[in-house]
Amino acid sequence: MKIYQVTSSGKQYSLSANEEVQGQISYPTWYSYRAVITTANGTWNVKTEGFWGQKLLMEKDNGVVADARINWNAQVVITFGSREYLLKVKRFLDFSFVVLNEKKEVVMNIRSQYKWTGCHVNYQLETEADFLPEELLFLAHNCNMLLAMNGDATASVAATI
Repeated sequence: MKIYQVTSSGKQYSLSANEEVQGQISYPTWYSYRAVITTANGTWNVKTEGFWGQKLLMEKDNGVVADARINWNAQVVITFGSREYLLKVKRFLDFSFVVLNEKKEVVMNIRSQYKWTGCHVNYQLETEADFLPEELLFLAHNCNMLLAMNGDATASVAATI
């Protein structure tokens, strides 16, 4: 079992394994879906596409290497080349996630750890599968998106009470 940590320090998240940094994702502003992913393999830009910004693209050298789109079940379909995965909330109240492959087999469990003192979210990723560091960071970025969407929905419901 491989265990990775994604830790937040403001607008930047760092991916580490065995306390060794594997890469990072940086956001230009708070609550942005745009980001820059940097690993030893290079640099990728993450941006939105579509009228509502419902699709995320991870680009390198002006070519799309991964994309993510949210479906009506609030699940994210993520494609890395020819591999497709489904990221979905496993448990709503503790915001844990699961990643399924095309055969609907669990290939990764992701636990979020919300730090109230600094309003940061850290993640622990556990997998037997092989993912590149940039792919793990893109998955974490999509977890951030789902949490942000849930926060917007929670705030909307709270405002109507």
